[in-house]
Amino acid sequence: MHLAEYIFLHHGYITTSTIMASRELLLKNPFTEGLPKHQDWDWIFKADFFCKAQAVFLDIPLTIYRTQYLGRSMSVSQRNTWKFSHDWISKYKPYLSQEVIMSFDRGQVIPSLLNDHNFSKYSKYKFIRYILLDFSYKERFIEWKNVIIPFIYRQLKGRYGKK
Repeated sequence: MHLAEYIFLHHGYITTSTIMASRELLLKNPFTEGLPKHQDWDWIFKADFFCKAQAVFLDIPLTIYRTQYLGRSMSVSQRNTWKFSHDWISKYKPYLSQEVIMSFDRGQVIPSLLNDHNFSKYSKYKFIRYILLDFSYKERFIEWKNVIIPFIYRQLKGRYGKK
């Protein structure tokens, strides 16, 4: 199983502070400079796909992660960068399954898009349809078309009123 599947399909949790790697791997696979978001996942994907690094999981906690703290709203993970996220995951399409990309879009792209006040309801709906039409798995698309799109539309309608 690839680490992307562990993270996005099995609710795995990996952050930069939980990664321990050899100096050799860090020199061979440096963090990508200038990414406004997803630095940890980017490094993990490159280590997995290009360096064939093996992951070892420990059953004991070695890090403490706070979800509530002063300044959390300024955190990189809290920025509304849905367009960047969509473009970022797209560059890994050749290495990821459709399910992983859909899970990423569902968890990272679509919620941020729904919270973007610079887009009209119609523009949001249109972009979400564009994301979903990108998938070739017909069964998954039918599920999204019949279940997810109406749900998102109801959310948008409730959030912005009837228009």
